[in-house]
Amino acid sequence: MSPLDHKFYGFTDADLKREFHIQAPELGSVLGAKTTWVLGDLMKVLNKSYCGNFGVETAHMFEREEKTWIKEQIEGLQLKDMSNKD
Repeated sequence: MSPLDHKFYGFTDADLKREFHIQAPELGSVLGAKTTWVLGDLMKVLNKSYCGNFGVETAHMFEREEKTWIKEQIEGLQLKDMSNKD
């Protein structure tokens, strides 16, 4: 089981191969990068972004634009490895 577990959110193992349409560019670079995601691919990217050995603290920041920029930079590192883009 990965640190970010799809079953916790009500998905099944079969759902990992399903495609989902997500149109939420305001939520950051991962969800804004593509409009169609295979759940398993999205879980891999999110695990690499948020469940590894590297962390960034933004709770003390008041400027939304600054927080968004940092989120895009951290998540964007994972997107560079993706070969299947919309």
